[in-house]
Amino acid sequence: FQCSTAGPEQDSSLVIPANKRLLRTMASGVGALLPTAYASSVEVFDHPAKGRCLRSLVQRQPGDVVLREDAIATAPDLRFERIEGRVVHFIEHECFHCSGSLAGACAWPCEEGCDFTFCSPACGARHAEVHRAECAYVDALAALGARECVEASRLLLASRVAAASADAEQGERVALLEGSCAALKAQAGVLVAAFERIEAAASAPDFVQADEGFELEPCMVQAEMLCKVQVNCVSLPGPAFRSVSALLSGASLCAHSCRPNCHVAHEGAGVVALRVVALIAPGEEVTISYLGDLGGSGEDRRTELARTRFFVCACERCGSASEAERWDSAPEERREVLARASHEVLVEREMEFMKDLTDLLGGSPDAVALQAGRVAWRTLRAQFHVDDEIREILVALEPLFETCLPLYHPIKAQMYLEHARILATHGGDEAEFLRCCTAAQANADICFGPGSVEAETMKEAMISGQTEQDFRAAVW
Repeated sequence: FQCSTAGPEQDSSLVIPANKRLLRTMASGVGALLPTAYASSVEVFDHPAKGRCLRSLVQRQPGDVVLREDAIATAPDLRFERIEGRVVHFIEHECFHCSGSLAGACAWPCEEGCDFTFCSPACGARHAEVHRAECAYVDALAALGARECVEASRLLLASRVAAASADAEQGERVALLEGSCAALKAQAGVLVAAFERIEAAASAPDFVQADEGFELEPCMVQAEMLCKVQVNCVSLPGPAFRSVSALLSGASLCAHSCRPNCHVAHEGAGVVALRVVALIAPGEEVTISYLGDLGGSGEDRRTELARTRFFVCACERCGSASEAERWDSAPEERREVLARASHEVLVEREMEFMKDLTDLLGGSPDAVALQAGRVAWRTLRAQFHVDDEIREILVALEPLFETCLPLYHPIKAQMYLEHARILATHGGDEAEFLRCCTAAQANADICFGPGSVEAETMKEAMISGQTEQDFRAAVW
């Protein structure tokens, strides 16, 4: 299965003529949010309900790249591990600064002598000034985020964005991003109050005590920047199953849809591609998903978006009467069984409740069935000698994923690759094995791009439990 990973020069020739394009209403200077190479193929427009959005000026096929950009800044997950008091977070797997994989290379130490490393001397030179401003504060920011119930990586990201804004071009992009304390106060007053307390604590003279004879630079964690980060940042997968928070100028313009036509793919070292996963017509809005799970009911999806993004979703899927009648129609009794069985299996490790999950999966084709199947799949993958049971679950999950997900999606790649692994290991039907391999490769190539961080992370997860050589020999 072949797909395009090139820029706009290889897009389809179906283009809206310049004299017939939809009226542009973007504010002066907003075009600076987009990489200049894509100015002729996408445009920013003002939606009356959503604010600034992005739409395509050309027809796009799955696998096309709408745009590719460098993140304004990235920040790793700040859940630290310690061995004898020494921070070992990210040292062996990923650069603490650009989020690039070390891939067996020797990490380059911080000149200030802290425990956080760069992936190379060039990376150290490029990020030295930003790191110098945050070096002494990382542990304190992690503790402050935990105290205020705010994800600590957001604090570090806000600090890095503030430092990056010293560059005039980056500063212009950051200034154009939507999100402010005043705008968020009505929908998220409690969160804004937490941001203001964080700013006050981080700016206090005693936030971190400097070593004798040294003077620390100010800690740049501001409430206004935290609001921009909260509204615009995306979570990207990094090496070794770590997550990376990133602030993007172009992709931040994409509105949410519960059936998106694009996927944000992390290509490594903070480089992000907006990849098409469903056909986009000329003039059609470019959308992504702000949710980690599109398989929930409409009510669950809207509740999560209201909690994390502060709006009520009114996308085409959420407004579909047939969707509500079919996908969201599970009676309360099924929901209660799902909640109880999931708790018993995942928390209490009571495996006899697996039957309740498989019964739900085999019942009505709704959101409850999908969630039950995913819990069962996740649980069985941690067991031994249960490939037959996993295969039955994957067969039942496939039509449910087709119902609730876009044409191509990362979870589909995982599902088909797992199914292919089982067929390869146990000598299953050859035609079915080839179908799963083809579908897994197509979903991976279209969503991630060949050789991307996400594709390699997915393959590493699927290889778990057997040697890489055995699995690659079986599948490729």
